[in-house]
Formats: sequence, structure tokens, C-alpha cells
Amino acid sequence: MTAPPVATPHYFTWQKFPFIRPPEMEGRDLTHPVAIIGAGPVGLALALNLARFGIASVILELRDTVSDGSRAVAMNRRTLQILDRIGVGDRVMELAETWDRNSTYYGTDLVYEMLIPDPPNEKHAPLTNLQQCWVEQIMVDAAAETGLIDIRWQSRVTGLTAHDDRAVLEIETPEGSYTLQAGYAVACDGPRSTARQELDLRYEGATFEKRYIISDFHMECDLPIGRRAWFDPPYSRGATILMHKTPFNVWRLDYQLRDDEDPEAAQQPDVVRQRIADHLAMMGVDDPWELIWVSMYRAHALTLERYDHGRVLFAGDAAHQVPIFGGRGLNHGYADSHNLAWKLAAVIDGRAPATLLETYTHERRGALLDTIDDLTKVTMYMTTPHGGVELMRDAVLSLSLTTDAVKQLFDPFRVTPWCHADSPLNGAMHREAAFSTGPPAGLMTPDVPLVRNGRATTLYDRAGTGFTGLYFSGDGGPPADHLAALKDIGEAGIDIVMIGGPDGWLDVSATARGLFGAGDGAFYLLRPDDYVAARWTRLDRDETLSALDLARGSGPDGSSVGE
Repeated sequence: MTAPPVATPHYFTWQKFPFIRPPEMEGRDLTHPVAIIGAGPVGLALALNLARFGIASVILELRDTVSDGSRAVAMNRRTLQILDRIGVGDRVMELAETWDRNSTYYGTDLVYEMLIPDPPNEKHAPLTNLQQCWVEQIMVDAAAETGLIDIRWQSRVTGLTAHDDRAVLEIETPEGSYTLQAGYAVACDGPRSTARQELDLRYEGATFEKRYIISDFHMECDLPIGRRAWFDPPYSRGATILMHKTPFNVWRLDYQLRDDEDPEAAQQPDVVRQRIADHLAMMGVDDPWELIWVSMYRAHALTLERYDHGRVLFAGDAAHQVPIFGGRGLNHGYADSHNLAWKLAAVIDGRAPATLLETYTHERRGALLDTIDDLTKVTMYMTTPHGGVELMRDAVLSLSLTTDAVKQLFDPFRVTPWCHADSPLNGAMHREAAFSTGPPAGLMTPDVPLVRNGRATTLYDRAGTGFTGLYFSGDGGPPADHLAALKDIGEAGIDIVMIGGPDGWLDVSATARGLFGAGDGAFYLLRPDDYVAARWTRLDRDETLSALDLARGSGPDGSSVGE
């Protein structure tokens, strides 16, 4: 349950979007390529991603405006890379604030301070904060510019049926109801997903009983940006408190409710104001502030068994929920959209078999389960579901005052990139043993800054919407047989990016070869979502073309992935 804003926010003006009668209500019989349920960040990102491939979509949203409050405020580097790809990264970064520091306190003692490294090859900082309402508005504006995205506000999905060749949706509006048909429907409508209910699908996993109040307040002060966590603060013994600075001098305080506190009473503005006042007093902060938004949260570790159900697919919180700690919930949703968009576009365009969509579940659910396993441990520490865990946590916290070895237990932002090691789309696996370093098939590629003829870019910004071939050239350029192979590979639809050589891109950071473990003639095949599809220490034309077919969902004998 979300309480209404308690003051006029200082950083955003909400626009009310009118209901516009769709063509279906005028008697037109249409079948849209894709219908997206929900105009939150995941649904909007998916629509913008599909538009990159020339795929039109309709977004159905029951609200008449974007989200209120800070909500999912923390974005990781991967999310910024995705936002760049869909054309809104620069607009987001004009408003956002970056950070790389995570501080943990036991009582009032600082027991751990994590500095997240910022590699010289990467364009974006490790973590970036911007209120969700701003990100949504930026994407709404960008959607209007594409000419391929129809956002239908004040449109509630009341029915959904999956057929062999289409999805049929029943829509309720202020001016009546209508039926909408689409080749595919993607549910991005959050944890209370109507689509999930219509298909009678159930989450698997666990819900943690402890509740947290989330509050936004405006305060101008000189505290540095970063995430701070307090365990057992003196004004609220046994509780866990989180504090973030977000843009426009808005601070966010998340705090755990005691078991004997009434959740409804705890959301009342005066109660929240007192808790914020107590916390700032503990910190010795006496700057004036104003409460502007209150909500409540309970941690969940849930997922659907499958994210693909024929003509209906699920993304973001409609497919899964992860605990808030570590800021990975919405970031997973963005990654869902990026994985799904190129596959859905390829299927719709007839460039890939429909079975390619089955790999969406295989890859994204694997990443989600890995995160749930990681964050469940953190959540146990943050929420202390029973006395035994609380006793253990307090013991570790006490040790952390003098022992460095246990301090990483309080670091929810320590993330190991997920590798789709067993993806059926990975090719040339027999070539992996030849590499001693670099990203293997199934792992996301690193970024590197590049320059050529005075033009500066990065590998991510240089890559297009399709498959990319990354070739490492010697000083004299590719040998004749490699030049012929690169020509054939390019004609097959692979965009060639050459690093080194007289005609290639200069590696500005001088890290590319080391990051990729690449000598002269090495070649990487990169998927449209920036993951490595296959790699070779020496370019092999025939194997590259076979790996391209496999990555598009077709096996070496012409069969489809999953058959």
C-alpha cells in the first residue's frame, strides 16, 4: 500500500495524460506486432528497444501519469549501457548523480566502507541515482519521437488469452471497452500482474515478513552522495536503516519496522517525520528538511517457472521479484527487456524461429536465480526474520569492529556478472580452451573507448542493433585470407569492428587486448544484447557463420533451438 505524497515534490511536475480513443473503438480491425502491458520503466524500455529494430508496439497503461516517488532509484552500469542503446542515456545522465561508496555502521561505528572500482575502460560509473519518475518521463518523451510506439493511458487490461498465432486482450477505458489483438503480448505490469492472473501463473519462492518504510525528504546539506546502512542504531535498537542521496537534494530513508509496530500507523506523516528527525539527530545533521513521499516495502524472492508462455511473455516484476537490498530489482527488469527485444524482433521479422524465445527464460531466469541466492543471504542479515539470525548477525557485527574478514557480508553491491554458460545459443565451445583470459561465450563483453580519424566512441556505442564482429588486427592489417573471411562475414549481416591496424580503431585505454585475451587475428562474435556468442584466437569464416546461425536460434542441421 502506498500513501499519497505528503508535500509538493521539489524536483518534478507530473503531467496528466489524456485518454485518446484508439482505432479499435472506431471499428478498425488491427493486429499489432507487440502489445506491452504496463508503461513502467521495463515496458517503456522494451518498446524503445523494439523500435530500434523497426518493430511497432502498443503500450497499455491504467494510470494517467508516470510513477510517484523515488521508487527504484539506483541504476547500475549495465542499466546505463542499455539506456544508451535505446537512446535515452544522455538525457538520464544530464539529471542523474553517480556514486561508488557504500558505508556500513554498527550502532554509530563505521565498520565497513566499500569503494566500487571504476575501470578505466568503462564509460559509466558503477552506480547512478535518479528518481524513477524522471526516467519514465524521459522514456515517454523518447517513445513519442519514434513514431512506432502508441502509449494508451487510462487503459486497463481486464482479459488476456493466448492463441497459437496471436494474443487477444480485453481493454477497459473511460469511454468503454474494446478488444485488442497482437502477435505477441509482453506483461510488464508489475508484481500484481493482471496478465499473470489471467494465465493462472504463480510465483515460486519466499516472502520475508519484515516491513520497511520508504521515505523521501528534501534537504540541502553537504553530506557526500553514497549509500549508508546502519544496524542497531541507538534510537531504534535492533532495526536496520538505509539512506541514499538522490538528485535535486532529495534524500531517501528506508527503515525497518519493529514487529509490534502497526504498518498503517507507521506510514502516517507525523510518525515518519519523527523517525527521520531521530535519524538525522543521530548523524548530527541539523539542516532543515521537508517530507515529500512515504511508501512501505516487504522483501520478496520470487520468480515464475517460465517467462515465455507461447504468445505471452513476462518481464520485470511481472516475472520475478528480488529483495530491494543491492538495488538489483529494476536493473534485472532492464536486462530482461534487452535480452527479449532482439529475440522478439528477430522472430517477428522471420529471421529466427519462434523457439528462440525459449532461450529468454533459460538465460534470464538463470541470472535471476543467481541474484536471489546472493541477495537472500543479504536479506537475512538486513531483516533478521527470527532470533537466531539476529544473534548471528550481531555477533558478526561485533567481530567486524576488529576483524576485516567478515565485513564483505554487508556488501549487497558486490556483484559477479552472470554468465549464460549453458545457453543453447553459445557457439564454438571447442575453441574456448584456447583462451586463457577474456569473456567466454555467454558472458557480457567489456566496453572499451575507441578513436579513429578523430572520431571518439566506445565499443558499446559503436555497435549497432545486430550482431557485431570484433576483430583484432596486427599492425600491418589483416592477412589476405582474413580480409576475404571478413568480407563474407560482413555480407552475412555481421557488423565488423576492427581494433588495431592501419584501418582499425585505436584502443584509447590500451586495455582491449588484455580484457579480451586477444592476439593478432582474434575474433569475437557479439550478440545484439552485448553478450559473447562465440570467439576464436584466429578468425574462422565457416565456424563464425555457423555460430551466427546458432545464435539466431538455428542448429547446424537446420533445426531450431529447443527441438
